[in-house]
Amino acid sequence: MEVLRYVRALEMEIEAAGVKLEIARLEYADELKSLRKTVASKDREIRRVGDELKLAIERLGLGSANSSKPPSTDGLGAPKRAVRLATGKRRGGQPRHPFHARALVDAAACATVTEHRPKACRGCGAGLTGEDPAPLRHQIVELPRPVPRVDEHRLHSLRCGKCGVVSRATLPDGVRGRGFGPGVEATAATLAGSGRLSHRTIQDLMRDLFGVRMALGTVPALLRRASEAIAPAVDEAREFVRWHEGVKNVDETTWYQRGADGSNEDGRKAFVWVAATGPVTVYDIALSRGQKVAEGLLGEVMTGMLVSDRYSGYRYINIEKRQLCWAHLYRDFVRISERTGKAGRLGQKLKKVTERLFRVWDEYRNGEIEAPMWESVTTGIRMRIRGLLEHGAGYATRKDERSETTRTKNTCRELLGVEPAMWTFLTRPEIGMTNNLAERSLRHAVLWRRTSFGSQSESGAETVARLLTVVMTMRSRGESAHQFLLEACESAHEGRAGPSLVPASQRQDESRAP
Repeated sequence: MEVLRYVRALEMEIEAAGVKLEIARLEYADELKSLRKTVASKDREIRRVGDELKLAIERLGLGSANSSKPPSTDGLGAPKRAVRLATGKRRGGQPRHPFHARALVDAAACATVTEHRPKACRGCGAGLTGEDPAPLRHQIVELPRPVPRVDEHRLHSLRCGKCGVVSRATLPDGVRGRGFGPGVEATAATLAGSGRLSHRTIQDLMRDLFGVRMALGTVPALLRRASEAIAPAVDEAREFVRWHEGVKNVDETTWYQRGADGSNEDGRKAFVWVAATGPVTVYDIALSRGQKVAEGLLGEVMTGMLVSDRYSGYRYINIEKRQLCWAHLYRDFVRISERTGKAGRLGQKLKKVTERLFRVWDEYRNGEIEAPMWESVTTGIRMRIRGLLEHGAGYATRKDERSETTRTKNTCRELLGVEPAMWTFLTRPEIGMTNNLAERSLRHAVLWRRTSFGSQSESGAETVARLLTVVMTMRSRGESAHQFLLEACESAHEGRAGPSLVPASQRQDESRAP
């Protein structure tokens, strides 16, 4: 009996120990499950922080070589722009390049023409006579000392001997009650628009170069009058661009404009837009970068062909009328190539194929390859790039991820959505592959912004846009912007119609526009 009781007691202890062990196992299982959830959560948090860190590092590395940021924002340690492919050529003039001599002025336009003849032979010393039908012409260009012309008008006041009323003479017709004439207005506008000079610098140069003294506040007044004088010509140019059926290169960048109350010292963020065509280049400054501004610049129903970047403000335009800038696309591919993993490998492939496309394009333009070869090569390049984009768009990613793979996938999908606009230049070679014309036109405005820190009012922004339109339009034609401004200011003073920025032949063509 003792043995049985002992065995029974032992069984009960074993059973109790088993129960305790099962309870402990259940408790540890719950704790282990909770611990696993915590580890998984921390793992997700680590991945999220890692993705955000990679994104932050990528943003810090953005510059003109791998994004749409302008070169002016690059730091001192920024790498060279990757868009300029290595050619192996040294800087400066290339061997056997054509010689360009200074053009001589017609003899009739010279102030003096002096004939110099040798008196004796340099060989034997005998006297020389006769005429040289084609003498060597040597011209010296000199600027006369500028002296401002000052016209004084004296308005006498006389008292009537009969009624005692005092009457004062008035200025005759054609003489306005302003202290400066159209030449001063045009010169100040040229210094501002072409030279991108500040008001104080214009004040100093007008005194130093021409002996014209004026108050600092007079400078913006002169610019405002010049702006009013060229307003009709600029409005006509903007209307011409809206209905122009040729190629329009469009771009935009930041500007700064102080609010109407003048309370914002730093100025509100605005944007300067440019639309460059062959004959005319127009600008607009607005407080928005939205589609409405693009519609005002290009028209709600755009005619002609548009060359631009991938900015969403141009999506309302039919994709068949668009050409995406390959310089911007190449920078997108460079940015992808700087990522890690399969995204970086995809970017490297896209980058190399695009570099090949640029080389083939240069060879075709230089006549080094024929049209059939060009068409064959570009067809293969297009299929290769589309295949790479489709591969990138098919990457498996989670919706909540912000990883490099996810960003690459989104970029590839966006590019596939506008893929036809990447290749319009294949059937319209005159369009070109890049938006270089608009970017070069916008560069002048960027340099002006950096020296002037923007505009102080809405009217000041309009003055800047009008002066940019005149200066860059005339510069693109190789004509004098100062002469245009002078003629416009003289016309405004005399109350007659001013000059036009639109060439006469283009005005006749565009007059049929609805």
